[in-house]
Amino acid sequence: MTSEDDRYRAYQLLRKLDSLISLTMSQVAYGNFEQLAWNEMCESHREVFEDWMRFAQNLSSHS
Repeated sequence: MTSEDDRYRAYQLLRKLDSLISLTMSQVAYGNFEQLAWNEMCESHREVFEDWMRFAQNLSSHS
């Protein structure tokens, strides 16, 4: 079972990922991306997702 701190950290990471996805989808829907901005957004997605994956992997390795 995960600790309360782990659950809170998971919540924070998932909220960050969710917020970034929502922002991206709204920008795509309204066509507000230039190529440079799109590349930066994709890089941000990778970083946030990789943070989540590292956290999840650490949780599973402690089980």
